[in-house]
Amino acid sequence: MSALLFSGLLAGLATACVPQDGAPFTRGADRSDDAPAFARYRNTRFGFAVRYPADFRVTKRPANDDGVVLTGPEGARLRVYGAHAVRDRPMTARIRRARDRFAEVTQVTGRQDQAVLHGVAPDGTRRVVRIIRVRARVLTLVLDHPADTLAPAAVERIVASFGPVSGDPPTGRVVEVALLDYPAVGERYARTSDGARHGCDRVVRVRRNVRGGAGSPLAAALRELFAIEDFSVAGWQNFIARTNDTLRLEGVEMQGRTAVVHLTGRLSGLAGVCDRPRTGIQIRQTALAVPAVEAVVIRVDGERRGLRPGGAGPGR
Repeated sequence: MSALLFSGLLAGLATACVPQDGAPFTRGADRSDDAPAFARYRNTRFGFAVRYPADFRVTKRPANDDGVVLTGPEGARLRVYGAHAVRDRPMTARIRRARDRFAEVTQVTGRQDQAVLHGVAPDGTRRVVRIIRVRARVLTLVLDHPADTLAPAAVERIVASFGPVSGDPPTGRVVEVALLDYPAVGERYARTSDGARHGCDRVVRVRRNVRGGAGSPLAAALRELFAIEDFSVAGWQNFIARTNDTLRLEGVEMQGRTAVVHLTGRLSGLAGVCDRPRTGIQIRQTALAVPAVEAVVIRVDGERRGLRPGGAGPGR
């Protein structure tokens, strides 16, 4: 895509933002005589929206309500999601991390608060990634499409339409998430707490405002825990950010007073013996902060078993 086209893409963002209505999906409302129909998706939790071809279908809605995955009839795949950005990481660092999603990057265009990368995905399909920083949120679009399955104009329209809606996401309930105090690993973490000891660390519960507070208190708290992308929150450590690329929250349920947490994937980002239990500790202690919960069971890929490592994972 030329620099001129990209400038037009950015200029079109303001007009492409989606009005704030109540429906996350709207179909058949965006069509002209010479263009295919487009639908729209709006995420109220992180306050963003995107337009996409109306023949795309939802293939996955993550349990943490951070976004959606849509698939086109010819193998195109669109994923859009939001995350909290507690730490002010520069866009250059986010671009470096986004490059890991590509087998080859052919073009990078950006500025202080957003960037677009074009290239080839590891499976050989064409890939576009757009990253937008909005206050304490990071919004990400990943569009994969085999060659000649999407017209260039359709790709440009999808990418240009992705962005924040006017205003902030609605404020919902307050939940508590479990973070960790790492005093045992050296002077790097000088702050200490009086939280209960679990493994090598102490547990610290931090109150968080949840945007779009639908669902049970248990589901809202665990969705919030998995949505935080930064290693450090309010001075405490968040190990789950290290393993989020390989471990996902699929759902939660209550069986009596026992919380059953359903996950898929494996642990990553492990660097020592203290790391392996940290994800489970954060999940269990976040669930136990909900008054109705007295016990926690974690199921991975449908089985009641311990979390297992699956590789080195990303580091920061």
